[in-house]
Amino acid sequence: MLKLNDLLNDIQSGHDDTQIESFMIIKNGGTPWGCYKQALRELSSRVKTLQSSWVGLQKLNRKLDNPVDELEKLELDLELAGVYEHVNTVKRETAKIYMIACSLKQVIGDLDAEKIKTLNEEFWVHKIKVNCVQDLLDNGKLSSSTRSLIQSLSKPMKKIIQEALLEPQELVDWFIEFESPVPEVEDASEEALKEINYVANPNESLKRLSSSVGSLSL
Repeated sequence: MLKLNDLLNDIQSGHDDTQIESFMIIKNGGTPWGCYKQALRELSSRVKTLQSSWVGLQKLNRKLDNPVDELEKLELDLELAGVYEHVNTVKRETAKIYMIACSLKQVIGDLDAEKIKTLNEEFWVHKIKVNCVQDLLDNGKLSSSTRSLIQSLSKPMKKIIQEALLEPQELVDWFIEFESPVPEVEDASEEALKEINYVANPNESLKRLSSSVGSLSL
């Protein structure tokens, strides 16, 4: 019979790569720009988690310097091990999302106000076309909420949706045949992991932030 700990070692905490790419980023993003923005949101959330965990680890280590007794030391050791496990999980997820964000940024290129406006419009047209397909597949007609969204669009965006609805089967085929806008990404490089460790330390992040703010001119 296998040892219990040998089985527990096979546990993968957190989200796997398919969950991250397909269900977090592509499902919520749709277009390359939408996926990029979603990846940035996921990155920001995890960086904050890592920074909070970094502070928690420092506090636990201070308590371990002077435990009340052996029982408290055991309790702190277990808590510390749990935090390290959580940090490693978050770092793994962050590395995957970081590489996705980098690959999408290469596709999108430099940004300015006009380009962001265009990309946002493409994103919303995509999202509403998806809503239209889901309504057609589920109910055979558009829902009142989808009709309301279309009505709220600018005239050029509304025209794109209206033209797509003239050929509902083509719209459904587009939805079914839609391919991932996320380029294939490599495993996280040493440089990427170093950057994640850097931003996970609040002291280093604050130094970088202070430097950035100090360079701004009014």
